Amino acid sequence: MNKKGFVWLFFLVIAIVPAMAFAATEFRTGDELIVREGETINQNLYAAGGTVVIEGSVRGDILVGGGNVLISGSTTKDVLVAGGNLTISGETGDDLRAAGGSITVSGSVKGDVVVAGGNVHLTSQAKVDGDVTVFGGRVRVDGSVKGEMNAAGGDIELNGPVVGDVVIYAGNGVVLGSQALIQGNFTYSAPKEVMRVDGAQVKGKIIYQQSNFTAAYEEPSRSVIAGLFGTWWLFKLLVLLVTVFLITYLWRRRVTQMVSFTTSHFGKAVLIGFVFLAVIPVVIILSFITFVGVLVGAILGFLYVLWILFAAVGGNIVVAALLSKYFDKSAGVTLSWKYVFAGVLLLQLVSIIPIFGWIISFVMFCAALGSIAHFWYEHVWVTR
Repeated sequence: MNKKGFVWLFFLVIAIVPAMAFAATEFRTGDELIVREGETINQNLYAAGGTVVIEGSVRGDILVGGGNVLISGSTTKDVLVAGGNLTISGETGDDLRAAGGSITVSGSVKGDVVVAGGNVHLTSQAKVDGDVTVFGGRVRVDGSVKGEMNAAGGDIELNGPVVGDVVIYAGNGVVLGSQALIQGNFTYSAPKEVMRVDGAQVKGKIIYQQSNFTAAYEEPSRSVIAGLFGTWWLFKLLVLLVTVFLITYLWRRRVTQMVSFTTSHFGKAVLIGFVFLAVIPVVIILSFITFVGVLVGAILGFLYVLWILFAAVGGNIVVAALLSKYFDKSAGVTLSWKYVFAGVLLLQLVSIIPIFGWIISFVMFCAALGSIAHFWYEHVWVTR
């Protein structure tokens, strides 16, 4: 594939993933990152840091990863946040998705809420217009929910109004506080029956199934499955971001050399990667036929697994390099944190798309594997 070919390929990818409208996205990183009260960002905000504080308003999506995250400002669209300690007290214009150790939500959310953490608390100030899906070791919901509520965890307490149905899977126990008001049906699975404090009300049917925590998950609802997938995707994204940032920081010169070959000879890199992926296992198997070849096969097998792991991460770096080369033609391939961030996020979003996304992810994997194989041949084998 020539240069024009892969440029058009990425035009197509970007066209089907509108969330990655780079012209309307602001990237920020830092050990301590603060968006001050009164500051307005008229586009999406993607941020990462040790401590992230967003007090201002964002007219777009917010995607944040950090050790400690506080969002007290407002956004007109979605909030996607992951980290250690998370506090969301501002207004969210659409959906809120969060994963972390400790999560506190005390603001208004116009869409749905999907959160997963060790301790999850929706305070009495929290107002959710859509559905709520919660996973946690300890879950407490004091806020109001206009949609349905699904919760799974150890100890779960509901002490607020819910307009729709409530479904709970609890490993330890379920508590309905004095302010609990369930307009729909209340279905729950737990080792013992619910503890109802005076004042708790259930307008619909109460369906109880005595079970342990494992059995409660045998037939989870669709919303629970969706929540698990969203949580897994968040953690996967954060792990990839950290890994890719470390690789590009520690071995920037070497990585730049590899991806420069890929961006200049994309089709060749993909072909080399595909052949390498298919042929090396055959060579390893054949080497084990002879006693002398066992050691060679073992070493080659170890290197093969290592190369596969690097290529799985490297596909994200290839996307970052292609974006860099296209959007910053004068500078060539520059693996700045902005392009790395965008490359990882873009490929992970595209990979969700059935068939087409899987094909794109595989092509990027082969391109990365081909660049690794080419670099190893040029700089290790030839100069041995």
